[in-house]
Amino acid sequence: MRPVPLIVHPDREELGAAELYVDVLVDGRPVRMLLDTGASSSRIPANDFTRAFARAGDEGSGGRGALGEAAGAEVRVVAPSLEVGGVRAESLAVELAEPRPDYLAAILGLDVLRYHRLNLSMSDAEIALDAETPVEGKHPLVQSSGGHPHVDVEFEHGGTARAIWDTGAAVTVVDQAFVLTHPYLFESHGTSNGIDSMGNSLEVPMVTMAASVIGSRTFTPSLAAVVDIAGIQRLGEPEFAMIVGYPLICQADWAMDLARGWWGFLR
Repeated sequence: MRPVPLIVHPDREELGAAELYVDVLVDGRPVRMLLDTGASSSRIPANDFTRAFARAGDEGSGGRGALGEAAGAEVRVVAPSLEVGGVRAESLAVELAEPRPDYLAAILGLDVLRYHRLNLSMSDAEIALDAETPVEGKHPLVQSSGGHPHVDVEFEHGGTARAIWDTGAAVTVVDQAFVLTHPYLFESHGTSNGIDSMGNSLEVPMVTMAASVIGSRTFTPSLAAVVDIAGIQRLGEPEFAMIVGYPLICQADWAMDLARGWWGFLR
């Protein structure tokens, strides 16, 4: 499959934080969408074109972000097709979001991505779907029932955290309980106004996280936010104490085979 350029949007306030976007065809029309392996379902912006799509059942209660539940009801429609990198999903039920400044109106989620291998090349700023590029070792991939990928983050001075590997997270997120039990791994440097994918905002502590190891790779100290992750844990799903976001993801080239259940490094 042909690679798709990654569009990196650096955060305007936090150095080292950024979001990753890709251009997707929604029923043939281009839409720039957040690449989000932390989102169960995709979301498209509401406009005259997308409001004409057929409704997908009743309104739901909305999803949940890292900082809380969605503020309002969720309207879902059937997108005739979503196409990216040679992959095409048809008749997909997606959220229809009214654009607003504090809300990501376009997300490419696991309802599309979980059926494919993702080759995320940060050094080349591109992603390829289902490309059989050689990898540097393969590791079993722990996944939730919805396909969320998990990796283990180890620290040289003690401590291991199971983490969701989330391309939609602008910063790494660490559970406050893990920070309290491993304070030597984190250097505090104030607070920041965090906004999650549901538009929830909260003043959160920001830290520099110590160097860590994922798989066979060492990752340099990087930016993280501290929140109470317990609220987004779901019964029966893998427990996690961290969400690996852009500051860690940008340090390597990854292969995440969500369909066959393994992951590795491209180089």
